[in-house]
Amino acid sequence: MFKKQKEEDFYLLYCVANDRMNPINVPGFLWGAFFCGGIVTLILTVGIYGTDYYLKPFWFHLANRSIAISFIQFLITLFFSRTKNVFRFQKAQAVFISLVAFKVSLDFYVGFIAFTEKAYLSSTFRSIALVSCIGGVIYMILSSIRGIMKVRQGAFRKDGQGLYNFKDTITPYNLPILLGILLFSGFLLKTIYKINHNMYDTIYLFILLFLTVFIQYGIAFAIPEFFLMIYC
Repeated sequence: MFKKQKEEDFYLLYCVANDRMNPINVPGFLWGAFFCGGIVTLILTVGIYGTDYYLKPFWFHLANRSIAISFIQFLITLFFSRTKNVFRFQKAQAVFISLVAFKVSLDFYVGFIAFTEKAYLSSTFRSIALVSCIGGVIYMILSSIRGIMKVRQGAFRKDGQGLYNFKDTITPYNLPILLGILLFSGFLLKTIYKINHNMYDTIYLFILLFLTVFIQYGIAFAIPEFFLMIYC
């Protein structure tokens, strides 16, 4: 993919790798990600197994799989908490971090879907969450493609602008964000128009949805740079 590029074309990526993404800093991120996902899994599991309401088998399968995934994540995180393993298996560690970051970006959607069960306007909230989630994945893919193009254009050389040029306010790569803003605005107006009871719960779910989308798009914004470092 980068056969024509030279070492100096990746200068800024090397700087990032030796600074905030230094292997020594990895355990902190992994444990933080584990606890974030673990909290969601704990709340989800307690809510599903502790409720008196009838729930479809889907929810119990979801809770069980979340527990299994969290347990596997815990074991691998524990493995990479040892400095010796961090430096010895850097490539595997980088791949694991990418998977963890992607998982974190989706974890809160799982929790949000559970919170909206039997809630007022639940179908509307779930629809907007699904569209936002798909938009976030598309944005991550587009940002990764953008990163590849930026490397080829020399944006990561010593005097390059890096992955993002914030002077470019509107590009094909940030259209999912603009679409998300428009979608949220329309959804907010529609929700306000429909509210006739349970206003507190509706506003609470809206704030929770906003935070969920914000986390996913924030990770989608930052992770392409890390994908490039893994490949290089």
